[in-house]
Amino acid sequence: MIRRAKKEDIKRIIELLHQVNMVHHVLRPDLFKPHTTKYNEQELEGMLSDDSKPIFVCDEEGMV
Repeated sequence: MIRRAKKEDIKRIIELLHQVNMVHHVLRPDLFKPHTTKYNEQELEGMLSDDSKPIFVCDEEGMV
């Protein structure tokens, strides 16, 4: 099910951002540092409350 992301989803979103960053790092280590993300938990929390730019997640049996 696709739904709006909630504060409880932030830890999983951070995990997914790490995975995406590592794909970029492998291809362009000169541009992307390992084990980092573009956004931190506080930034994501603020983004989740911005109704003008909704964030959606896929929730399969409680797993984002």
